[in-house]
Amino acid sequence: CKEAVWAAIGPCTNEPGKNVEPALAALRVLDDHLGGRKFFSGDTIGYVDLVAGWIPRWMAAVEEFAGTKLLDPQRFPSLHAWACNFLEVPIIKDNLAPQDKLVGRMKEYREIYLAKCACS
Repeated sequence: CKEAVWAAIGPCTNEPGKNVEPALAALRVLDDHLGGRKFFSGDTIGYVDLVAGWIPRWMAAVEEFAGTKLLDPQRFPSLHAWACNFLEVPIIKDNLAPQDKLVGRMKEYREIYLAKCACS
């Protein structure tokens, strides 16, 4: 999933947000797996929720950076609801990185990858 989301921001192109299909396919798998449950494990947060926990916060940064909506509530209702639920868990909510720092970091990473792509 992470590689698909990274492709959506266009690490080796000047067109971020153009190659979103792999990310959408990966998000579809997660949405289908949730099947309307509050968390991957049911009513309480579990291991899989923690493993997938980067998705809600980084996805918002990807959307802001690439100028495209990926975690759309109409397209992925279960995953969108899960993301909202996950971000409201107190220990998670109290320790989130600021959105502007994530977008800034994403820009830094992209510049590094663009430089590597130019050398390839």
